[in-house]
Amino acid sequence: MEALATERIREQRAAAERWKRLAPYVDVARQSFAQKQEAWLEQQRKAREQRQVLEAERRRREQERQQQADRAARRQKLRTLTVALQTDREGKLDPAQSYQAAGYVRTERDGKCVWTYPPGDLREERQAVYAAWKEWDTRRRERLAYERAEEERARKAIHG
Repeated sequence: MEALATERIREQRAAAERWKRLAPYVDVARQSFAQKQEAWLEQQRKAREQRQVLEAERRRREQERQQQADRAARRQKLRTLTVALQTDREGKLDPAQSYQAAGYVRTERDGKCVWTYPPGDLREERQAVYAAWKEWDTRRRERLAYERAEEERARKAIHG
């Protein structure tokens, strides 16, 4: 049994000697692995940051594209309202429904109800709508005045 213990001690000493000879190489290998792992982690971090930047840029472009599409749709609604006001020769168009369809909102200002355009952009198109509305309102007033005059004539003709 003593021989077995002695053999075991000899094996442990031999292993310790081998470890002493190999330890510097193992330390170098560990350092090399740690450096490579650190470099890989840094590369992964940079790649992740780059993906985040690209994703943010994609979202920004998508948002811009959506805003442009919304703006184009609003511009088209304003143009449609302008054409509707210009082509309504008899002045019978329902302005409330038309203005709401174009995106205007009825608000109260100085005790009066007025139509406002919340986005506040598309100035040229809004000015065109206003000019068309003024012309339309003039035609409507003329039509109403004509109809009142006709009713008055008809009443006079009946009642003499």
